[in-house]
Amino acid sequence: MAATLAAFAISNGAFYWFGGQVADTSLAQFVQTWIDYAPSFLGSTLMYLGVAAVVDRVALARPGIARHA
Repeated sequence: MAATLAAFAISNGAFYWFGGQVADTSLAQFVQTWIDYAPSFLGSTLMYLGVAAVVDRVALARPGIARHA
């Protein structure tokens, strides 16, 4: 989760401060965009990780598939 939130901070911050899409940048507005979008960013990442974990478990449960270290 920490890595996901760090990635969000970098990508959202870069877009907000350097993207040229927001005319009047302020720290308060940036914090509000963080509050608005961070939960969905984190949620979608956790969803993909969950799907990957299920696929991994299903693949390992099949005969003839061994995990190599």
